[in-house]
Amino acid sequence: MSRVDWSKAPSRAVCYANELFWEHDKDNGKMRFFVSDDVSRYHGVDMIGLSRHKDFETRSLDWPSEQRIDIVGTNGNDGLVYNAPERTTSDLNAKPVSKYHRTIKGVQIDLYDVLVAYGVTCPALAHALKKMLIPGQRHAKTFEQDIDEAIASLQRAKELAVGTTTN
Repeated sequence: MSRVDWSKAPSRAVCYANELFWEHDKDNGKMRFFVSDDVSRYHGVDMIGLSRHKDFETRSLDWPSEQRIDIVGTNGNDGLVYNAPERTTSDLNAKPVSKYHRTIKGVQIDLYDVLVAYGVTCPALAHALKKMLIPGQRHAKTFEQDIDEAIASLQRAKELAVGTTTN
């Protein structure tokens, strides 16, 4: 049972701490607290810093029960990329449905769940993380090839962050 009345939270709020609702500033990775429903102020603290407050609570996501939600456009909204059935509550402890799934604390998640939870929106960072989590275990690529490609993706993420490109 939540101690926080989330019906009073602005729609962008991702957590509650220090008697304030907070949102994640994707530009700098820091948190901003809400002054009103549509105005937030930069604070410079990260999620780990906020989690140390005794009243810290994250907003739970209300996922549709009928359909598995992934990042549309990356995975598609039907889950067919995995070539596996949708996950249900009854099979959370079952064998992972693909090499990208892991069971953590009784809940089966995949990389896309992690990306959403941490607010990763940069496609180059997402690509690098996917390669770094299971290097050499995905397709026909070796450990070294996946690491080299992750490094290249991280470099591209830096370029995207400052608005430059190299071809």
